[in-house]
Amino acid sequence: MKKTLMPLIFVLSTATGWAARCTDQPLRVYVYPTATMPDGVTTVPSAITNDGNWYDASIQYCSGTYDAVLNLLVSKRKLRFTFPSPIPNSTIQEDIPAGTYSVNGFINVRNILCVGCSNPHQPFTTRVGTQFEINRTNYTLRFMPLSVDAPDLHQVPDLGRENRPFSGSAAQVIPQPYDCLTGGTVKPAWVVRGALPNNDSLTPAGYNLQVGTAYKGTASASPHAGQYQMPFEFRLEALQCFAY
Repeated sequence: MKKTLMPLIFVLSTATGWAARCTDQPLRVYVYPTATMPDGVTTVPSAITNDGNWYDASIQYCSGTYDAVLNLLVSKRKLRFTFPSPIPNSTIQEDIPAGTYSVNGFINVRNILCVGCSNPHQPFTTRVGTQFEINRTNYTLRFMPLSVDAPDLHQVPDLGRENRPFSGSAAQVIPQPYDCLTGGTVKPAWVVRGALPNNDSLTPAGYNLQVGTAYKGTASASPHAGQYQMPFEFRLEALQCFAY
């Protein structure tokens, strides 16, 4: 039987009557030091890594996007982004020098619940966006291919610009089994793997693994900062039991 996703709504009594307050679904996120390739066995070093501990995050119920969001932009916690040299023939108006940067960052995995999918409990692909600051300058790195499985309920950027000159890579989401609704203790969880080749035959040989497009700044008209191979892998775990 198909399950219907219901947002979490709490009703509060106020002096002037009843008011509804929406609550986002709390998560914790672990960022792995290696990323698993599509064969499920081979791993490569992750280009996005953590400080060795779990991070607090949430699923955006209240906005209606169902994105999984990790926001460290104003936190003492950091993420590490390791940038290689850009993919040859990238569009580079403002470059990101190769190196590892410990940064305040933001990660958005779009529609982690695959709302609108025929079976959200099967593996699917989605888009991922990141934002971070290097030397007081904002950058974004986004994996926004033209086509993914999960309906994008967030504002969709200019996909033509996101995939120029080479197509970006999707992220694969693997929902994990859970039994907390039937007397068990295992809550919903997802593995998000960024280790997919792009589907662009024009990408130079050896440069098509998890292609992301970077920009200086956060607006859609920001200068291109090149395209990069940036594999990653996250695990997201719900802190409360819920059905989806």
